[in-house]
Amino acid sequence: MAALERRVGTLSPQRLEEGACGLFLWARATRAKLVFFSESDMPEALMALDDKEARLLRTNAEGRAVFGQHERQRFLVDDLTVELNISPEMRSGIVGGAVIKQGIIRLAQADGWEYVLPVAGMIACQAS
Repeated sequence: MAALERRVGTLSPQRLEEGACGLFLWARATRAKLVFFSESDMPEALMALDDKEARLLRTNAEGRAVFGQHERQRFLVDDLTVELNISPEMRSGIVGGAVIKQGIIRLAQADGWEYVLPVAGMIACQAS
């Protein structure tokens, strides 16, 4: 499992175009790092895997959608299945976005090894 944990790196800063919304997730660790980005209503997401930015293809989305991001999503990339489980919270004072106080990214390799990464973050929208 340690080898699978080391495959996850830090994404470069991500920008949103005018009118777009995106999901930004950071690892809940001593050194928080941006580990996941998904632009709303797009069929893919980004993670830094094996020292490069990898595009993950969404294969499933379930649950309540908040600004185009579903509570449960599944992605594929190379030999990995990436499952995302988040709980977006709408809060007063936040316009065009939501807070993700807790979430989980589960990475599963084809050989059966899995790694669970606790995350937190936000859904943010860029005004048009």
